Amino acid sequence: MSNVRVSNPRLKGRDVLQEKFVVVDLETTGLSPRNNAIIEIGAVKFEAGAAEYATMEALIDPEVDIPGVITGINGISNEMVEGCGVIEEELPHFIEFFGDLPLAMFNAPFDMGFLRHNALKIGAAIDNPVIDVLPLSRKAFPALPNHKLTTLKAHFGIRVDQSHRALVDCRTTLSVYGECVRKLFGG
Repeated sequence: MSNVRVSNPRLKGRDVLQEKFVVVDLETTGLSPRNNAIIEIGAVKFEAGAAEYATMEALIDPEVDIPGVITGINGISNEMVEGCGVIEEELPHFIEFFGDLPLAMFNAPFDMGFLRHNALKIGAAIDNPVIDVLPLSRKAFPALPNHKLTTLKAHFGIRVDQSHRALVDCRTTLSVYGECVRKLFGG
């Protein structure tokens, strides 16, 4: 294991108002970065004023069977990842894509745990500032019954075909972030 230092600085207050950042979402075989694997990564590069955003997505071969319960949640099957790149091949492309830009995630500790763990495998560090959209939504909309991404999607009328797929969840997270910024900062 490498001695690479990986930190997780968090943006707070008005610092969450960034002109450029990358929304990242992962799908995994379970909840533990040590015992489970990433099976999909999605990323959307937001830039204020841009008409379109650059995106990146990849299915990842976890080199283990995907549990049926996970396939039931996100629809990603063993057959879908067969022949796809492994995390050591795919993660460097994403690290290059987001560079040193802030990363926005929904429930950032979960995704950052998997990113940190896998970055160490390839001798890389992910020291990017992090915007966690989950606590922003709790602060902006405290009266909601819960703050699951699917609940927020329904509350805001965000129309996407499915949930629990990385790129779709990135776009949903970006929309929720926008709603939170409007509510909290009038932006």
